[in-house]
Amino acid sequence: MMKNQLHCSLPNLMAIEIFCAANCNVTNLCSFGRLPHLRWLWLWGLKSVEYMEEDEDDAPVMGEAISEVAPLFPSLEHLELSDMPKLKGWRRDSRNTKGSARPPSFPRLNCLKLDQVGFEAVPDEFRGLSSLRTLEIQACERLKEIPEWIGDFTSLKTLEIHHCPKLMPLPKQIGNLPNLEDLSISRCRGAYAEWWRDPTLPDCPIKQLHNDKKWKRRTMRRDFLSCS
Repeated sequence: MMKNQLHCSLPNLMAIEIFCAANCNVTNLCSFGRLPHLRWLWLWGLKSVEYMEEDEDDAPVMGEAISEVAPLFPSLEHLELSDMPKLKGWRRDSRNTKGSARPPSFPRLNCLKLDQVGFEAVPDEFRGLSSLRTLEIQACERLKEIPEWIGDFTSLKTLEIHHCPKLMPLPKQIGNLPNLEDLSISRCRGAYAEWWRDPTLPDCPIKQLHNDKKWKRRTMRRDFLSCS
C-alpha cells in the first residue's frame, strides 16, 4: 500500500489511536491528512518520528490550483501528540517551502494537545485554526516560541502551557483573544511578559472577563506563580 493512498483503502476511518511500546522503532507514518472522515487522532510513544508527513504527500499535483485541493484533515476535531521527543515539525521540507502554496489544514479542529513533543516552535501548519477551542502544551522541553499568529485563534477558550523551560515571552496577541476564558501557565520560566500587567492594554479578554458581571460565575485563571 502506498503510504499516501490510505484515504483510498480506508475512506470511512473516523478514529486512529497509535500507542508505541518501548522497543518500537517506527520512523515514518502514513499520510493521514486525506482521510475524509477522520475526527480523532491520538499518537503516543513514537519516539523516533521526526516529521508527521513527507513534503510530497500533500503537495498539489502539476496543473492543480491550490483552490482546487481539498483541505487536509477536513473532519479532524481532536489531535493529541504525546511522548514524541524527536518530532521536529509537521512536514519534513516545510522550512524549505515556507513561501509555497499549500492546501489549508484542520478546518474543524477544536482540541489540540501536545505533550512531550520535540517542537521548538508551534508548526506553521496550525496557522488559522479559527475553530480551535482548547490548546494544551505540556512538557515540551525544546519549545521556544508561541507564534504571534495565535491571535488568529478567535474561538480559543482554554490555553494551558506547563513545564516548557525554554519558552520565551508569550506574544501580546494572546491578550486580544476574544473568547479566552481559561489561561494557565506554570513552570515556564521565560514565558512571563510585561504586557500581562499593562493596565492600558485595550480589548483584553483577561481583564474584561475578570471585571464583567456576566462572567461572575465563571473561573478565569491567570497562573504565573511558577514562572519565575
